Amino acid sequence: MTKSPIHSLFDSPQPKSEEEKKKEAEEKQKENNPFLKKKTVNMDKGVGAYRISLDNMGDSIEKHYYHFQKFFTRHKDTSFGAHAVKLLKLKDVFDASVSSSFHGQIGSKVSALQQQISGYLTQIGQLSKSLFPMVREIRLMDERLELYKKSFSKDKDEARQNEVALKSTWIEVVEQGMQNPNSVYSMATKLGFVTLPDLFFGINPQGETPEEQQKNLTKALAAMEKEQAFNTKVRDALNKKLVQYYTWKEKTYYEMKHTYQFRIKNLKQHHNVVLLYVSWLKPYMTALKALQMKGDITSPDLISAFETSKLELELLAVMKEGKKYRSCVLVRFKVVTRPELSYSQGGGRQVLHSGQMDIEIEPYVATQEDIDFYTKYTEKEHFKYYSGTDVDMIGDIDSMLKSLGTDVEEYLREAETGERKEKKTEKKEKEPGIFDPFKGLAESFKMFFPEKGEKGQSKKEMTAEEKEKEGLGGFAATMAWVAYDVFKKSNGMMSL
Repeated sequence: MTKSPIHSLFDSPQPKSEEEKKKEAEEKQKENNPFLKKKTVNMDKGVGAYRISLDNMGDSIEKHYYHFQKFFTRHKDTSFGAHAVKLLKLKDVFDASVSSSFHGQIGSKVSALQQQISGYLTQIGQLSKSLFPMVREIRLMDERLELYKKSFSKDKDEARQNEVALKSTWIEVVEQGMQNPNSVYSMATKLGFVTLPDLFFGINPQGETPEEQQKNLTKALAAMEKEQAFNTKVRDALNKKLVQYYTWKEKTYYEMKHTYQFRIKNLKQHHNVVLLYVSWLKPYMTALKALQMKGDITSPDLISAFETSKLELELLAVMKEGKKYRSCVLVRFKVVTRPELSYSQGGGRQVLHSGQMDIEIEPYVATQEDIDFYTKYTEKEHFKYYSGTDVDMIGDIDSMLKSLGTDVEEYLREAETGERKEKKTEKKEKEPGIFDPFKGLAESFKMFFPEKGEKGQSKKEMTAEEKEKEGLGGFAATMAWVAYDVFKKSNGMMSL
């Protein structure tokens, strides 16, 4: 049934789910993130970035990267550098021509790591596969134990219903139903024993433990014998069946209770072994991701027959923090080198890089959300370079473990703490008031009027944020210029 437009005006707007909010924030970041869009400070005034190009085939270029790393991390009491609040390495991608010695050296390391990872993934797959039958067995035991526990309930109706279910299970499983001529159902077909099933299911002694039920059963049978309501053969057969059933119930209840505790402890141990293998796998995956080459054979910088390599690096220095904004300097390195293997006296091999380096120093003003998003976005893009798709192996394993069901988490919690459910404080729901329809109407009319500032900020707050952004922007531009000027002077270049 569709709601009329007038009726919808009086309804409060439906709140967005967490997933919708997260997706909306991600799309907004992709459109407005200053690092992705290269919205540097004072772009209109020509202070967007400072660029330096170096070309030296006879000298190592590693020192230029470490110059900026030291510039932003040296202690503030020293005479060199500008002490940054935080320094992040966001991008570290490299590639090499297929015939180069550097490619072969990296390939041997990657192959060794792949073998280790393959072994761990095989073990994790086998252990995870064996979790499913374990969980299924525990669920069946849990269902049976639930019948046992409810049969000891103080509520007579609930206890009787579960007792009847257990008695049916005993007849079908233990006595084999109609296949056994001495079962309750088979004896009912014989002359004089027609009432046996009704009596068997009708006598249900109360008790909160198996022992208490046994005592009450003895009293009930003694009272029935005293009344002599039925003939001796029926009483003896009923007595035998009830004693057999309640003895079976007592033994199987305690056996299943102890077996259930053993099974959930075993499940917990099995689950921990999987997590242990995952923890061993993580550093290998991190190392493999760092060693994977981009594999861009179409790049004009890489010639298959030449000894060449290509590197892309990014350093983000957070220079100053305000209430909302951060003053940042982003240094991008694009390097095309000729790698050379140098051998030490001990037989070790080291790769030296010399060639062309392009450096861009860019000032930014960004929020912490912008920095966090760009950090995660860059990490995802790195893996897409290597595999061609966005793959999260560790996340997939965690999702597989969670797919076993929420009751598995309860079993694991019970094995660890003894309690299946987490204790949660219940919040009292607010009762609807007489003014709620008018509040919904006011919320609905908001769509026709633009909001005053972001999230209803006052003009005073917006002015303070604009001043903060302007001040931090000027500081970022100054620090970018200082980093640019100091680098040129330390390398003997012309500077102002």
